[in-house]
Amino acid sequence: MTTRPAYSIRRVSPALVLIRWYTIPDDRAEQHYLEALEQVLNDCDRPCYFLSDLRKGRIITLSTLQALGALAHHPNWAGSTAFGDEPFTQIMVGSFQMFARSTPSANGLHTHAAQALAFLESLQPGITQGIDWETLLAD
Repeated sequence: MTTRPAYSIRRVSPALVLIRWYTIPDDRAEQHYLEALEQVLNDCDRPCYFLSDLRKGRIITLSTLQALGALAHHPNWAGSTAFGDEPFTQIMVGSFQMFARSTPSANGLHTHAAQALAFLESLQPGITQGIDWETLLAD
């Protein structure tokens, strides 16, 4: 039996990265995630935006959120947003924002994917166009 990874990171366009969480990760998965995300940032040839699907999982360790907040200062981190509807998710995203020292307009949590995509469009018009979101965000 194959177990699904805790997350996936997929570049869906030259300027947009989709992160999907499938479960609450353990410490090892969180560390791998930070390493993988830093590699994505280093490999970007331009600043990228990040969309995180937090419907099924999220980072829960404050030290990992702190490290993620530091990554938000990478020169290739253009901005980010997330969606999910659990109250604990709001607390974790708020912690990330505090560690990133960002304003709510630079990052945010939305209840539905459509709201998060609209937010990204407000930051970078056209960034979500031409992408099959229905397929990408299907369970």
